[in-house]
Amino acid sequence: MEFSKEQIKKELTEFAPYLKNFIRRPMTEVRKIPKLSLPSSLIFLGAASLISGFLSGLLMFSPFTAIFGGLFMPFAAGISSGLLTFFIYYFFYLFFSTELSLEKLFNLVVICSIPFLVFNIAAGVVPLVEIFAYAFSAMLLAVGLVENFGLPKKIVLRLVGGIFLALLLVWLINLLMFWGSMANTMRPSPLDQIERDYK
Repeated sequence: MEFSKEQIKKELTEFAPYLKNFIRRPMTEVRKIPKLSLPSSLIFLGAASLISGFLSGLLMFSPFTAIFGGLFMPFAAGISSGLLTFFIYYFFYLFFSTELSLEKLFNLVVICSIPFLVFNIAAGVVPLVEIFAYAFSAMLLAVGLVENFGLPKKIVLRLVGGIFLALLLVWLINLLMFWGSMANTMRPSPLDQIERDYK
């Protein structure tokens, strides 16, 4: 299917009022997501993640991090959103013989990633904010799956809870690795220790 620039522009323009309402009442608005084509969803996700990555670097007072974050974040967000979409799709398709609309599911994943992209701005300064962002996005995803696709609430909660725990585990591993690298950096080298002993 071909998509014209006019069609994409129209979809994003019509999406703007929903986005405004979503920011005010995310738990309410996620119950009925708007229809967006794949190109429109990708453009919105790319723009939002670019802004998130750039502002996160600026908040850390690092121009290099701001530029790198602005360039890297859209790719990371696109890949992670795509993987999550396919994971959920095949989970219900293989285990429950339920076929979901991939386009609608991707739209939901993109919309539910908005809180994460917002809180990601402060993640470099306050690392724990990422946990809150993951939890908030997970709650939105659970509500969105039940309300937009009519999926069983119990199964959805277990699935989304498992995804959240997996993300939490990865976050903890990364944090421990970061602390370990910082400890090694601050640890004096053998030559420094010898020099100190002779003083």
